Amino acid sequence: MIIYREYTLEDIPFMREMLFEAVFWSRAEEEKPSLDEGLSYDYTKHILEDFGTRAGDIAVIAEMNSKRVGVAFIRYWDDMTNMRGYISPDIPVLVVGVEKAYRRKGIARDLIDFLKHTAVDCGISKISLCVTKSNLAYPLYLKCGFKVVEDLDSSYNMLWENAMEEYKVIKDRDAETTDPIQLQKGELVECIEISDEHGDWAGWIYCKGEAKEGWVPRQIIKQQGKTGLILEDYDATEFDIRVNEVLVAEKTLNGWIYGTKKGDVSLKAWAPLNHLERL
Repeated sequence: MIIYREYTLEDIPFMREMLFEAVFWSRAEEEKPSLDEGLSYDYTKHILEDFGTRAGDIAVIAEMNSKRVGVAFIRYWDDMTNMRGYISPDIPVLVVGVEKAYRRKGIARDLIDFLKHTAVDCGISKISLCVTKSNLAYPLYLKCGFKVVEDLDSSYNMLWENAMEEYKVIKDRDAETTDPIQLQKGELVECIEISDEHGDWAGWIYCKGEAKEGWVPRQIIKQQGKTGLILEDYDATEFDIRVNEVLVAEKTLNGWIYGTKKGDVSLKAWAPLNHLERL
């Protein structure tokens, strides 16, 4: 089982390893510098320097069976000191790294979703990155909502914005339950089942609490074995939706949107993206 959590200072050595992989991903093993050398270059040595001491330093870790397998982190820069992907001082830059043996399993996507969710909670509404055009991660970033804002010959600068987006319903659907699970920050639940990581709704965990059960986004669960600690209040209420209705998304998460129906802000609820079309 893969779990996602916020970083601690004990994760910094692993973050250095993943930064190294993110920077030198295209080189053959025999052509890569050592870890210490690679992270001593002028364009790398500052990236994780004193991480955690500046406002906006945010990192999330992926673990499988207590082994760290991936990381995503963001950091603010300025015109004097920055890194690839820098656009402006008010937009942090994203770095993502996943252990080679665990790639193409949806971990990078979940890390980015978890990081965006954490960033929004911290008042961050934009994130940038730089990706080489030949990098297989480019389509992933597009799926995660990043858009190309600058063509840099061999690479792209991309930007994600937490904008309110509108969606039109293209297929009727009724809510699957009339008794949706509702959880409060600090509750403990039993983690029963993980959704299909290759399906439309990856990233959900079926949980049981006291006299309640239902699907919960893994980004708000801190797992220890089969026990999960809920990190924020959560309400699984779903909309009944009908063709041509318009929904306004407050956030997009794990194949669903959360928001309101246009013209009616009295209820916030969830709706699946595979029944919607972005306007």
